[in-house]
Amino acid sequence: MAEGNVRLINETIGLSDEEAKVFWPLYQEYETELFELGDRRLDLMDRFIASDEALNLDDSEAQKIAAEWFELEEARFALWKKYHQLIAARLSPLRAIQFVQTEHRISTVVDLMIASELPLFRHGLLSDPAESGASEVPGGDPPQENSQAVAMKASWEGDYPVDALDRLPTGQRESATGYIGDAGTFTAIWRAFKPAEIVPQVDFKSDVVVFARNVHFYNRTRIAKVQMKDGILEILAAETMSAAPIEDKVAMTLAVISRKGVEAVKTSERCLPLSSS
Repeated sequence: MAEGNVRLINETIGLSDEEAKVFWPLYQEYETELFELGDRRLDLMDRFIASDEALNLDDSEAQKIAAEWFELEEARFALWKKYHQLIAARLSPLRAIQFVQTEHRISTVVDLMIASELPLFRHGLLSDPAESGASEVPGGDPPQENSQAVAMKASWEGDYPVDALDRLPTGQRESATGYIGDAGTFTAIWRAFKPAEIVPQVDFKSDVVVFARNVHFYNRTRIAKVQMKDGILEILAAETMSAAPIEDKVAMTLAVISRKGVEAVKTSERCLPLSSS
């Protein structure tokens, strides 16, 4: 449990020393269960994005995804209810509702951040669009013929130390997404990211490494999809649902993709021109 969690909740709730002895062991149990739900959320988001990308969402898969999403949301509310009851019984109903309100407020921010990055389902598995006379999906944007998915040749996930963020390329140290375009920078980053592992071989003449991380909370992160349109590369990341404050580490993910056709990488702030290796 990060020190930031202790500070945030103490500032919000104001636990006494005696209350803290009861509350924090319960909160640690809650956090463990919440991270398990977060892993389920990552898996579901991967399926969501893969179905949209492959344009093969039929009624059966749509029903399964919807059912799993409802189950996941119900599990989150059940988790809040469980620990609300435990905290109410062992501390007080006031402390219990303060806990729920704090967790709900933080999770709402995280949900909005993730929802803004997820694509809407605009394509499905149609029997024959020509027969129905449809040239595009009703209510959706016209198909983007020049937008294409980019395959990831390799990817890695893990924790990255905050005090090594200055090893990221200049101009990208505050970015949620970006790229690494040369072997020297990649080696320096890898030695902070995976110090016990050998630096992977990447041919930066033909490939580039993209990264994604949460710059607001400590949420485990995975690159779910990389796509390119008109030479602009866009990285879509999926995250767990917890909202632990960033302390000494951030969750980060890296992926190797082909440089072919890539002119720039899109971030939330701007497009970064791809430099030569």
